[in-house]
Order: sequence, then C-alpha cells, then structure tokens
Amino acid sequence: MDDRDVWIVDPDGTDLIRVTGAGASETHPAWISNTRLVIARGEVASSPLDLYLVNTDGTNLVRLTSDPGTESWPHPSPDRRWVIFWTGGNSSLSSLSIVRIDGLGPFGVATATSGQLFPSWGPEP
Repeated sequence: MDDRDVWIVDPDGTDLIRVTGAGASETHPAWISNTRLVIARGEVASSPLDLYLVNTDGTNLVRLTSDPGTESWPHPSPDRRWVIFWTGGNSSLSSLSIVRIDGLGPFGVATATSGQLFPSWGPEP
C-alpha cells in the first residue's frame, strides 16, 4: 500500500483541504458530522489499517480499533453513534463488525466472504 491521504473539497472544486498527511496511509473516509470523519489508517504504508476519528481540519486523531487484521470501509449509523466496518485477515473469510463512536467495542456482527466489502445500514423498521 502506498502513502495515501484524505482531502476535502467543495463540490465546485474549490477549497481543497488536506485532512491527513503524516506519512501514514489513510483511506475510506466517511462523514460522522460536518466536522468529523472516520477513516481507515495504517501507521506506515505497509501496516494493516485501523479505524480512527479525525476532525476535518486534521486535529484530534482518535483510534477506534486496534485489531491485528485490517479494518476498512467504515459506514456510520444514521444516528452517528456506531460505525459498521469490514474486517479482514489473511484468509478468504472476513467479518462485519461495529464499534461505538466513543470507542466501545468492536463487536462482531457477521462472517462474510471476501467479496462482501461494503457494509451499510438499512432503514429503520
């Protein structure tokens, strides 16, 4: 994995803001609020990804997960209290897990095959 960063830009292409860029590799951003993102981040380019919260100005980086595997494709719940994400190891099996925004968890939800990478929340019943 190469060094990747998270950027924010207005829909018209103006106001390009670099959110991350400390030599780590960050990818798969998802909005938590107007000022917070959840991102997948590897400490160095070759390390597995963990999930972090970060302010849109790049401050207040807080780790949510620290599993030896890779966590990615975060998707916040509609109430913005939980994040569902994909967890993968070295096998063809992976899992879906959730973690609270305050860092409680993660909790396993389901086992998935390697092709099931994009978790999301359904409408409330």
